[in-house]
Amino acid sequence: MGFWRFFKKYHVEILLFGAAFSVRILFLIAIMYRIPVPFIGSDSQSYIDTAKGFLATGHFINADGAPNSYEMPAYPLFLAFFIRFFADLKIVSVVQGVLAGISTVLLYRISLFITKPIALTGALLFAFDPAGIFYSNFIVTEPLFIFFILAFLFFLITRRDALLSGACVPGVLLGIATMIRPVGEILLPAVLVFYLVGKSFSLRRAGVFLSIFVIGWLAVLVCVLATFGVLSQLLYEKYWVKRA
Repeated sequence: MGFWRFFKKYHVEILLFGAAFSVRILFLIAIMYRIPVPFIGSDSQSYIDTAKGFLATGHFINADGAPNSYEMPAYPLFLAFFIRFFADLKIVSVVQGVLAGISTVLLYRISLFITKPIALTGALLFAFDPAGIFYSNFIVTEPLFIFFILAFLFFLITRRDALLSGACVPGVLLGIATMIRPVGEILLPAVLVFYLVGKSFSLRRAGVFLSIFVIGWLAVLVCVLATFGVLSQLLYEKYWVKRA
């Protein structure tokens, strides 16, 4: 009875997740013996080399042993876990398929504040987007980045008046997204506008929420940048920074 009550309440979300995940797994099965999944282009190999370098040395370095000042660290660290514990990296494709399924559900729940038909249409378009299906099966940053961006938006929009889950948590999630691709910070002005307009907060209350949000966002950046930067400075006399 518990399962059926759960399914009845969340059947749309379950079906959306199942559709997004299933189509990606079917695509993986169709191509896995024809092309070298999950590798695509030089970027995939660069992320793998960086992840292996981290596992071998504990430092964020390139394949040639120099400090990596180009790639953000979160995705190589994500890959390092699977390299450490799994022999076949096709597991990355499966996990990214799961993330795509969860992202579909997050997009649906976020869009419900408009209308349910629009939310369902948007989620289905996302679930069956050919580019999304394709890249979910390869070592690229987009699946993980999109997941964290949608998680950030979900908490920001749906947890309207809660200081912790409506400000700190989305700040931390955006910080993690920024550590995957260095574009998340451009959303900070939009967050302030949302607090003022979307939540109809006073300027003072919006300032409090934005301050907590920025603290959560900066906490992630400071922890990651300080850890890799200080180690790079000590070992190579070159501070680790993202230059592109």
